[in-house]
Amino acid sequence: KCCTFQHWVYQKTSGCLLVTDMQGVGMKLTDVGIATLAKGYKGFKGNCSMTFIDQFKALHQCNKYCKMLGLKSLQNNSQKQKKPSVSRSKTQPNSTPVRKVAPGTPAEKKTSRP
Repeated sequence: KCCTFQHWVYQKTSGCLLVTDMQGVGMKLTDVGIATLAKGYKGFKGNCSMTFIDQFKALHQCNKYCKMLGLKSLQNNSQKQKKPSVSRSKTQPNSTPVRKVAPGTPAEKKTSRP
């Protein structure tokens, strides 16, 4: 329901304002994070980075509540058709990553083993 509220606010403000953080008790929101475009929205400047708006637009997936309210999808058609690809790592699950360190640096001396 919170994601739908974010979507509704975003759509209602034509993408100029986004609620980024919601805290409170019960149905009362007491500490809300807001992101706005560079110039703000109707004189209001947000307390969060504008990049939250771009991230929300790119990552939000509509749910049944978005559909119930008739909210428009934020994804364009090319983004809808792309499916996330699963990348497979060549490292083993329990292997330790190897750090490359320049010869003679303190880090190399600490990590080298006899």
